[in-house]
Amino acid sequence: MFSRVCDPEGAAYVQSQCPRVKAWVERCSKDPVVLKARCGLNFDPRLPANCAAMQKMVGKYFKHQADLLPSFVDEVLAPYDAFASGSAPLLAFEDVDVHLFAGGLRLGDKLVESCIFSDNVYAACIQAGWKLRRHWIDLEDKPQWFLDLVEKNEAKAETPCALIKKADGSAEFVIDTTKLLERLAPSKGEGFPVADADVMPGLMMPWFGFQASLPVLVRDVRDAAKASAKEEKLTAFVERLKLLDAYLQDHDYLSGGSAPGWSDWRFIFLAGITVMMTRNFDADGGTKIEEQCPKVIAWINRLTRDPIFLRTREGVAYDPRAPQNALSMRHLVHKYFKHQKDLVPAFVDEVLAPFDAVAATAKQKAAAPATKGNAIAQSGLQKKELATFCL
Repeated sequence: MFSRVCDPEGAAYVQSQCPRVKAWVERCSKDPVVLKARCGLNFDPRLPANCAAMQKMVGKYFKHQADLLPSFVDEVLAPYDAFASGSAPLLAFEDVDVHLFAGGLRLGDKLVESCIFSDNVYAACIQAGWKLRRHWIDLEDKPQWFLDLVEKNEAKAETPCALIKKADGSAEFVIDTTKLLERLAPSKGEGFPVADADVMPGLMMPWFGFQASLPVLVRDVRDAAKASAKEEKLTAFVERLKLLDAYLQDHDYLSGGSAPGWSDWRFIFLAGITVMMTRNFDADGGTKIEEQCPKVIAWINRLTRDPIFLRTREGVAYDPRAPQNALSMRHLVHKYFKHQKDLVPAFVDEVLAPFDAVAATAKQKAAAPATKGNAIAQSGLQKKELATFCL
């Protein structure tokens, strides 16, 4: 293997002189004992463990020949090197086909789901059968490795985006919900018809306009013109929900079948969070939705029990007192509706107080000077592959 990649002519000569040796190596590489000894790995030079072995041999015994190593060695090992340095998650494709970068928020000392469009892509990909790993990107403090990744691919630092494994083993970077769905989980045209604009701006912007119109001060509540404008915006939002409600009169799901499908994943995460917020920021508005769109409410309740939904939202439905939902509501208000901070229900701060305390402690520890001592470098490769490096 080493000769084939570093000296193809020499390898050809060896093969011509020792043809039975090549056949023997190929037979042995399929033997159960050999496979067990090498952790299931054959002698494909592009396997990460083999790349690491070749890199180690050159670095240890043939340092003057570093330029002879094929360029693919560094390319294959790059994600492991970044992971080993602690600067990035492991973005290799050993057991997955897709690395999905999804928007999250810090809840205490961990990141949790908080991007409806990332949820849409994740759920659709799970249903489509993709093997994917989800990496949370802190929407309030995006990590440098993520910023470097999107800059390298000349993209915006937005979620969702993904690295997708190509047939030749390299990775394709794709950003934008629509493009990701087209690439990974395209619509089959079943059930409720959905155009891109039906979700954003279709349903999103009428809710956004309504939420922004909610009165904060007493004088705003008493202002007839502002009250009328708020009702108009609420009506516009409800009218968009009525389109779903009409279809759901004769169907349990927007897929048109007995289980959720593509159309359901396009709408549920946006509908769920906006209806929840309406109920908690404008009780009358919440009542209007329940009265005029009862099928939508029932559909939301059904979907929150679905396994794919629960996997996507980490087991959290739309209980406003669930810490994840309280965090999302606070984040949305602080980012988009700052003038409405006083409208945030009191229970939100109560629910989040212990998590905020944990986050503050973790931040203080991170800012503290590093202690001196010996650092133990760990390979980004799985420990089970380390045995293959022993030379």
